[in-house]
Amino acid sequence: MRKNFNYNQLVIIFLASHLFSLCTLGIHNLPDDNDSGVMIPQDSFYGPSDPSEIETFFDMVFKEEMEKLNVPGATFSLVKDGEILFTKGYGLANVERGIHVDPYKTTFHVASVSKLFTATAVMQLAEQGKLDLYTDVNQYLTTFKVDDNFPGPVTIADLLTHTGGIEERSLILASFSESDMLSREKFLSMGKQPRIMPTGKYISYSNYGYTLLGYIVEEVSGIQFEQYIDQHILNPLNMQSSSFSYPDSLMSRLAGSYLFTGGSWKPLPVLYTNVGPAGALISTASDIANFMIMHLQNGMFNGTAILQKETAIQMHGQLFTQHPRLPGWCHGFYEGEINGRRLIQHAGDINNYSSLLALVPEENVGLFLEINGGKGIIFKFRDRVIKRFMDHYYPLETREHSTDELFRMDDIRRFQGIYRLNRYSRLSFEKILGALLESRIKVNPDHSLTLFLTPVLNEPPTHWNRVDTLLFQNKSNGEYMAFYEDQDGNITHVNFCVEVPSNHEKVPWYHSGIFNMFLMGIVLILFLTVTPGWQIVWLIRRIRKHKKERSILEKRIRLTAILVSGLNILFLVAFIVALITAVGQLTSDRPVVFMIIFMIPIITVLLTIIIVFFIIPVWGNKLWKLSGRLYFTGIVMAAAAFAWMLNYWNFLGFHF
Repeated sequence: MRKNFNYNQLVIIFLASHLFSLCTLGIHNLPDDNDSGVMIPQDSFYGPSDPSEIETFFDMVFKEEMEKLNVPGATFSLVKDGEILFTKGYGLANVERGIHVDPYKTTFHVASVSKLFTATAVMQLAEQGKLDLYTDVNQYLTTFKVDDNFPGPVTIADLLTHTGGIEERSLILASFSESDMLSREKFLSMGKQPRIMPTGKYISYSNYGYTLLGYIVEEVSGIQFEQYIDQHILNPLNMQSSSFSYPDSLMSRLAGSYLFTGGSWKPLPVLYTNVGPAGALISTASDIANFMIMHLQNGMFNGTAILQKETAIQMHGQLFTQHPRLPGWCHGFYEGEINGRRLIQHAGDINNYSSLLALVPEENVGLFLEINGGKGIIFKFRDRVIKRFMDHYYPLETREHSTDELFRMDDIRRFQGIYRLNRYSRLSFEKILGALLESRIKVNPDHSLTLFLTPVLNEPPTHWNRVDTLLFQNKSNGEYMAFYEDQDGNITHVNFCVEVPSNHEKVPWYHSGIFNMFLMGIVLILFLTVTPGWQIVWLIRRIRKHKKERSILEKRIRLTAILVSGLNILFLVAFIVALITAVGQLTSDRPVVFMIIFMIPIITVLLTIIIVFFIIPVWGNKLWKLSGRLYFTGIVMAAAAFAWMLNYWNFLGFHF
């Protein structure tokens, strides 16, 4: 691990990288500055062809976009018609040593782009008849089984499209040293949680699901996943600078990862993922170019068939979508559309690396790009580059807007509310991360909708017109947003594209993150008024006035209030400190530090129950003045509210 690094920053970056990668939160198809409905850039070209012009264009794009986000280094490759058309490195791979990025030598963590290799391996085995996409995955598992608590099995197809409905833990996805990495079997058995949703219905992006696919590749092929990928994909594609195994020969060439803060780039330690098939690949831009060429040529590379043509075509086709008008998931790739052209792609984010592999099949063009850090929401970099590429080489000549038909129905307000990205933990305390993934939809007087994405993205609101009973269309870029309703007509989910096709669950206002943050603020203020420091001041004043407690009941109430308030504050402080300093213990079945800390809420809830019984006779006997009764009743209500929040966010009990 690198020296001179603040560990607190590492944990923050670790959480943020999983929060956004996993959720893969970026803005897909950013709105055009020109919203006239016609966009024909004067300097546009129909497809890249001239190497000199291509280099001039991308030199300009990378220079401008890297400056915006303070990106230290980037790597890039562009392929077309079966060959590498352009590849180049920009900036620094190692800031401390002044080493520049080389697209042929500098390796990067490509993060979730790794999933495309796992999906390719699955499709190889499927075309050989060793796997069936629609067979229960339990038929391929020998040491453990996926739960069967919902009708219908989990299939390979469900895992490929992130519709397996399996709970996932995020905080054990990676380790900070290679020696602390979990074996694949241990991760899958330890990280396994019950199925929480029916299969094949709702998209919930899952690193666990793709790790399980990699394990199934091992079970079926009889060799380690990494060995299988080497033999059947990397070696035939001549990807000599790529591996899922962290070999020293490639790690020595790994671009450093950096956080730009305080006016300089701060190096981040190397991260080792426990979900290898979902995100462990390290590679170069030139190597990834070979992989793109193979897929654009329907499985062929230099005369060798990595996939049969029929299999490759199947892999690139849509396998699942939440709505016919929405982009969906293929067999590993997810769909997108820019300027009327279909893209199949996958992005990745981990530890401040951000990557994108995007293919435009109808143009036989593909590009790969990656950066090694920066400032703020760095994955906006790839969104801007791909949009500028498409605008420049494949501009939108006409844009068809909806008819703006309004369905003026009495139920329009049922669409309004808070929607949480579906990929959040229901069963562990990681559920609290879901509070950061909430978007808000507002109904306008003209029956259109305004979508406010989660504030952490710092994106402007977008406006949507109704085009069908449960379907709305973006006024700017023509994308669609589709809703789900239950049998009573209540809205339960909404689907719109936040980079990847994704599903969002409607949550009641009292379960929303913003309400709970507001409530938490009030509760903490009340708790602080009864902590020992304040009580000492109160006690001194009473001594000076020669006042005593009227009864033993008053003493018990005051003491219990001090204990409840103090212990609840202690729990919050201790949990934050443990998360920063002992997050690695979460890879244990029973993390000792967290077990001790999570005893505190159990005690405070018991004390809260006790103080409720204490406070009831206070009102009947009028032991205090009205102000005193109201004050301590407020403390009791604050303690009860805190207990309710602890229970909802899975902090009450041992939910790891």
